[in-house]
Amino acid sequence: MDFDPVWEVIGSVQVLRHGGGGVFFERWRCDLREQVARDRELRAAVHALIAVATRLIRFPDLPVPVPDEQALYSRHAVEPYEEVIGAAVRLEATTRAQAHLSRGTEGLLTGFGPTMTWAPPVLAVDHHVERDLRLEGRGLLLVPCCFWPTRPVVVARPRAQPVLVFPVTPEARLTAAGAGAGDSLKALLGPTRAAILRSVLDHGTSTHLARTNHISPATVSHHTTVLREAGLITTRRVANHAVHAITPLGLRLLARG
Repeated sequence: MDFDPVWEVIGSVQVLRHGGGGVFFERWRCDLREQVARDRELRAAVHALIAVATRLIRFPDLPVPVPDEQALYSRHAVEPYEEVIGAAVRLEATTRAQAHLSRGTEGLLTGFGPTMTWAPPVLAVDHHVERDLRLEGRGLLLVPCCFWPTRPVVVARPRAQPVLVFPVTPEARLTAAGAGAGDSLKALLGPTRAAILRSVLDHGTSTHLARTNHISPATVSHHTTVLREAGLITTRRVANHAVHAITPLGLRLLARG
């Protein structure tokens, strides 16, 4: 399975406008915003696509035409990253296919948490629009999307097969981005954030991370927020301290780096 360029465009506009996605999108968002600030045509394309993306999220049952500006925007925002996007989508699709082959529909649908919950025969989706959708024999097309924000969307048009667009996992994004990158950890995270991730191995507090890496507590707070959003660390409060712990995904990324 390769990625769907239209959904990646729509999803990337959401990420550009609303943020989210943690470390994977941070550098992409900064670079693209700089281009938008310099290029009037690109800025107009972004505004046109924001209107389309907003309408699609709010009214997923209605046909929403994609404007001509999509091609201009895609050349700057999506096409330069096609290799990583495609790899992330293929990794996600492979994982889902393996779950389906080994455990059937039950195995496939129970692995979508926390934004989707399978309680046979109902798949409950944390969706922008509250409604009941009956498939009535039409099936459901699953579309993994690298640039999609955290909440999935279901597009259902009369007499057409419903489409469920959902984000790939942070692991799929990070694995795709880090593959073949030499010192992939520093290349992906940056040297300071990579050092913080390594320092979290001993379940350090924010104060410990600041002292160990010779940076301010405010800088630690910024970087740990990004690492937490990417699924690389967890944070819990103990008394007046924030204690950080690395996740299995963070450990695997350290091993690759």
